Amino acid sequence: VPLGNLMLQLSPRLSLRWMPVLVPAALLPGCASKKKYDPAKARLSKFVDVPAQKLYDRALAMMNKKHRIWPFKRALHRTATPRDMFTEVTRRPDAGPLRELAEVRIADSYRIEGSDLSYAEAIARYKTFLQFHATHAEAEDVQWQLSQCFYNQRSKPGRDQNMGRNAEAEPTVFATKYPTG
Repeated sequence: VPLGNLMLQLSPRLSLRWMPVLVPAALLPGCASKKKYDPAKARLSKFVDVPAQKLYDRALAMMNKKHRIWPFKRALHRTATPRDMFTEVTRRPDAGPLRELAEVRIADSYRIEGSDLSYAEAIARYKTFLQFHATHAEAEDVQWQLSQCFYNQRSKPGRDQNMGRNAEAEPTVFATKYPTG
């Protein structure tokens, strides 16, 4: 039923009451087809033609600067962060062995950020890496970084000490898995 005919069928008092609901509902499907601006894609669009190795090296150079002051949060910066570039490397079909290294570097970026939430994200990413790539050359370093995340996330006395217990257990796991390391 067209909107005009529906309004004629309703009483005049009822039609005025439903007008604020029916008019936006009729116009809403026209708004749904517009594409939204994605700032992450806009930042990374300049890296489309850059090979994965060069992109990885550039992100690693940004991350390893002496001052370690580099932007982590996307909303504050217009340029791509190293975390964005490493994420782009993991999505590339030409990445090859760099894909696993980029996954580790993304977790490292969360660890360097240093907040409780970022430590939790780093722990999850390190554990995922160890589950899927237990024999990788970086696995020993990842296990050590995982123990450091637990250590840095421990609480003050009188609070929940689960992270403290995990921090005590992780070096033991590290020593049993990698006795020569």
